[in-house]
Amino acid sequence: MDSVPGEAADPSAAEGRSNADEPDVPTGGGRARQTLEYIARSIAREPDAVTVNETSSGSRVSLTVSAAGTDMGRLIGRGGRVANAIRVLVNAAAFKDNQEAVVDFTDD
Repeated sequence: MDSVPGEAADPSAAEGRSNADEPDVPTGGGRARQTLEYIARSIAREPDAVTVNETSSGSRVSLTVSAAGTDMGRLIGRGGRVANAIRVLVNAAAFKDNQEAVVDFTDD
């Protein structure tokens, strides 16, 4: 990659940041699952109780997330606004893997 004189090649290096500042993303599964797990656990008050199940068929991945009682309300949000925002973000991540994601929320 050609760099412009006077500019750092790595934008994070120019800002004095390193990759160590970035949060850990769970490993395993595709980007859609990793994104959903990260977002759901960040929102939940009991992150260890959040589970994500994945089913794939072709280019479509179906993700089902469940959490502890009150955390489901936090994940779904008033009128489903948070759930819809999560779906948009997960679909954007799935698109990077040439997939389409369907996210369902279920209570235990």
